[in-house]
Amino acid sequence: MMREDKYIAIYLRLSDEDRDQEESNSIRNQRILLRQYIQSKSEFSVFPIKEFIDDGYSGTNFERPDFQRMLKQAKEGKIKVIIVKDLSRLGRDTIETQEYVEKIFPFLGVRVIAVNDNLDTNLPAQNQNDLEIKFKNLINGIYPEMCSKNIKLQKRKTAEKGEFMGNIPIYGYALKPGESSKLLIDHEAAMIVTDIFLWFTQGKRLGEIAKILNVNQIDTPATYLGKKGYKVARKGNNLWYSTTVKAILKEKAYIGTVVNHKTEVAVISTKKVKIIPQEERIECENQHEAIISKEIFARSEILLKEHAFRKKQVPHNTEKSIFHGKIRCGCCGNKMRIRMGVKSKRISCRTPSVSEQYGCMKGGIQEEELKKVILEMVKDQIQLVSNRITALGKERRNIPKGSSAEKIELLETKIQELKRKKFYLYEGYVEGRVTKEEYQEKAKELSNEISFYTQRIDTATKQREKAKHKERLQKNEKLKEIRSFEKIEKLDSKIVDCMIDTIYIYAEDRIEVKWAFEDLFVVETENQV
Repeated sequence: MMREDKYIAIYLRLSDEDRDQEESNSIRNQRILLRQYIQSKSEFSVFPIKEFIDDGYSGTNFERPDFQRMLKQAKEGKIKVIIVKDLSRLGRDTIETQEYVEKIFPFLGVRVIAVNDNLDTNLPAQNQNDLEIKFKNLINGIYPEMCSKNIKLQKRKTAEKGEFMGNIPIYGYALKPGESSKLLIDHEAAMIVTDIFLWFTQGKRLGEIAKILNVNQIDTPATYLGKKGYKVARKGNNLWYSTTVKAILKEKAYIGTVVNHKTEVAVISTKKVKIIPQEERIECENQHEAIISKEIFARSEILLKEHAFRKKQVPHNTEKSIFHGKIRCGCCGNKMRIRMGVKSKRISCRTPSVSEQYGCMKGGIQEEELKKVILEMVKDQIQLVSNRITALGKERRNIPKGSSAEKIELLETKIQELKRKKFYLYEGYVEGRVTKEEYQEKAKELSNEISFYTQRIDTATKQREKAKHKERLQKNEKLKEIRSFEKIEKLDSKIVDCMIDTIYIYAEDRIEVKWAFEDLFVVETENQV
């Protein structure tokens, strides 16, 4: 009889780097190998199989969708055993992979099997070639480093040749057909680039230039390139800002220079990049036709440095705001800037300086004013959380312990008894002891009874799940932390980070808060339906 309470998880992973290696690493062949292994073991015959697949994900970190889904279900006690082709499929980070295999999964009561590595955590260490397994795991950790070094070396050689290495051209240019490492002038966008340099060298400020472009409904570089068919990660609205204009004025591609090696992967496992200092970048001049003369570009550089110098002379508060990264304009959706004055911080939206299209708040709001408003909202939410946790405790105390489980067990026994009666009835009909009419009538009665008790099991199961959910909610660490803030009189970064996801500020003195814990109560409401 097939068990339904636990199942066998087979984990399949293939990264983009692995596609160029052996065919045996393909998802299809991993699946065939693991299913054949399971079929060869009679002990697994009573367990259903569930697949978890991360296709196109690196093994250098564990932030993979299906690995995380598998881990969640392991924590919920749903997985009996996890089977992989070899340890490199599970992960290529030596230390963290070992942590999962030797500590985390065993603690969760999950057995791990790596077929090609002869690893089975149910077997004593002496029955396995422990040294060989750890050596292979070490090699799995070294492998990405080797690949990374080779890739970096190859990229450096390409960069030193002056080839353009991007998938998306610089605004003002297009990729040369059949030779994407070369740039050709896109005259439509190049005219805008020329105007920007001309206006700036004539004395117009960055914000003024952005406003002119917005009034004339000129598409931003991201929007323009997106319309040209390039896969651009567009964020926000189609508005020019001073930062966009400044980025164009600093781009050396407009004088025919290709600048490569601007960034480098710092930590392989996270794919985090570090910015390479200007003096260490690889610059190759006269690689394509220039849009701007070197004289105009040099003049722009001087003006930008003067602007940066003047900005540095303005004294400002260096202390980071407790709302850092949390505030967005409710009208245009952009992040709001927090200007650090000498005595206070002012929060404002950049959009009104370049466009009136969205009706954003003008002037801004002092941080101290916002603190007062948010403090009252936070206090209300803390009280709501506290009241709900108290109510959950009372609800749980009123539920008889073990009642749902016992009820389900009794109902399942009753259903099995009815199924046996139905089987004996059928035997009687086949042997001629029961007429066809008697069989049909009695079988219908038994089927109705089975259906009735099955529905009762469904109801009892839902009640049990609700009770479990309420228990989890009551023990939730985040909600406990929120409750610990009950007597606060002042906001700080800890409270804001714990409770607030985003603050939206609108023009008409309206503030909305998206709470960082609201999904917990949404789930609870759904479970009560």
